[in-house]
Amino acid sequence: MRGRLLRAILGATSHAGAKLALACTNMSEVAPLLINCAIHGHNRVSAVVCGHMVESAVPVGFVENNDDPDNLQAWCEKCEAFFVCEGDKTKAFLSFNRMALVCVSCYQALKSRHTLPPDGRLPSTRGAG
Repeated sequence: MRGRLLRAILGATSHAGAKLALACTNMSEVAPLLINCAIHGHNRVSAVVCGHMVESAVPVGFVENNDDPDNLQAWCEKCEAFFVCEGDKTKAFLSFNRMALVCVSCYQALKSRHTLPPDGRLPSTRGAG
């Protein structure tokens, strides 16, 4: 599974100037993919998020889609709805999702910023009234 994910994200954009620092040659024994993060430093373990979380200053939701703590992946509420409608990671979904590589520290920061309140409502982008 991780091998397929790595192949899928190698073309993904990176966050905060992150650059790939390690490429795995044996996908059956996958070591964590390391990236260089402009914010948190070199050789950081990577995580995958949707581009909406990286680009948005307002909370868009945070849906973790893997329960393996060594394989952090998440996307926003709109990506979750799109995924459910598509039923899989189709080309249309991948185009909408715009996966991005971030370091684990950036992942945690994005989780804090984008986790919705208990009522689960996305914040309104309209002015009051």
